[in-house]
Amino acid sequence: MNWEKKILLSFLSISFILFSCSDKNSESLLEFNFQQVDTLSLDTSNYSNIIIENSGPEYIKLYFQINGKFWFTSQQIVESIYDVKTDNIYNLSHPINQAWTFVMQNTWHYQEVHLDKTYNYSPLYFINSIGGGVCANRNAVLSLLWRELGYNSHCIYLNGHLVSEVEDHGSWKMLDADYNRYFINSLNKIVCVENLEDSIKYFTSYYNKFVPNNQLYTVYKTDNYYNFFTTKADNVQQEWYEKDILFNDEFISLPKGSRIELPVDNPEDTISSYAYGCLSIPGNYCGFVHIPFVVHHVENAVRIRDDNLENNDKSFNNPGDYFLLGTDIIVYYYVNPLLIQWQKQNLIQIWKDADRRLNIFSEKIVNNREYLNNLNKREDELKLANQYGDFLIDYYRLKSESKLYYKINSTKDLKKVLDLIREKFSIYSFDEQSINSNLKYISDYIRESEQTESYLFEELQEENNYYEFILYILIMQTDDFKKLIDKHLMELQK
Repeated sequence: MNWEKKILLSFLSISFILFSCSDKNSESLLEFNFQQVDTLSLDTSNYSNIIIENSGPEYIKLYFQINGKFWFTSQQIVESIYDVKTDNIYNLSHPINQAWTFVMQNTWHYQEVHLDKTYNYSPLYFINSIGGGVCANRNAVLSLLWRELGYNSHCIYLNGHLVSEVEDHGSWKMLDADYNRYFINSLNKIVCVENLEDSIKYFTSYYNKFVPNNQLYTVYKTDNYYNFFTTKADNVQQEWYEKDILFNDEFISLPKGSRIELPVDNPEDTISSYAYGCLSIPGNYCGFVHIPFVVHHVENAVRIRDDNLENNDKSFNNPGDYFLLGTDIIVYYYVNPLLIQWQKQNLIQIWKDADRRLNIFSEKIVNNREYLNNLNKREDELKLANQYGDFLIDYYRLKSESKLYYKINSTKDLKKVLDLIREKFSIYSFDEQSINSNLKYISDYIRESEQTESYLFEELQEENNYYEFILYILIMQTDDFKKLIDKHLMELQK
């Protein structure tokens, strides 16, 4: 058989399959009404998964919340924002602050994914599925949420950073959801980017103590952050983040006998900080499924047609309708790890399109601990931010004025400098035991090698190295400090 006939037969076979399957689940693309029919409490642990299984004979469409997390409608996300607990900021409407807090609590700073912007800056898809992103993701999502609450908002690109502004009480105000920062003037009012361009050093910087910040050691570096604003020639209001962004209500489909699980181990990603869920369809299946999450990959199926936009990175595929053909199909998709911090007892609410039977249970232990390790780190970061956040602002402010720099040529000098700095910041409390342990570790380390001692004190002649080193001794726990010093000194010796 020549190749033209093979192609023709393959085309006819696929066309026949498409025709014979096309009506099976075509209703998945139609509008329908959801009713909340299931609310239950499920005991589990942080390492278990939660399973929602369609044990009936018919196709089901649903959406869910677990412990008040996961938002499939704009109404759900707005209601959750109004429930956010945060402090009051003078002359700032409280819902604006609640939305800012909401975005920072449910997302984190991470590498940006290669995804079509329709989804990459959408509050529902970004927060439910990916969770981690850069300034553009987090501030664009915040700006769109402010609009959903009824406020005028836009984003401003600062050539290397993007921030969000909102109009409130007759003026524009900048709140940065990525660096957890805003500035106030002498009247205690939040200012905008335009105010900061010429005289940023005359405004006071503040941060939100209700959220962790995985940029704890960089966020308060005054010089670096100020430069974004003061190079005003490239500060431009942007509109690309708000055009063609989907913020529509969503659902997930469950063919008969299928189940969704979260979290699960992804066999093709065992090292990243992402978390995953999956849709498992047993037996032979031919038809549509609707996935409201960013899809990582599909196993045991041919994707005959889907509405998503392929991109260069095949690990990030847009949410939407997939037409699948295969046996024992598994669709792996991203779930925001910040939303799956299970409690001892979990409240699960499910809205579905008909009164059909679902099984909801917990089955197995998840092996991938990486995202869980990162969740634990966030708790540590929140404690550090609450304990040292005000100190860091003062520390970097005085650093920018060169009021904390002293020459260090020995461990004796180092101890004197630490005493001077602690005296200057006497209003703050430090963990004296950790500081003493960190100092002892440095003393013991360099005592073993004159070359190491030479490397270290030569490094500390450079001001930026000096300020970082002093800061690490003051606020880092000894185990973390040891790892940092070991790695750095080993690199120096190479």
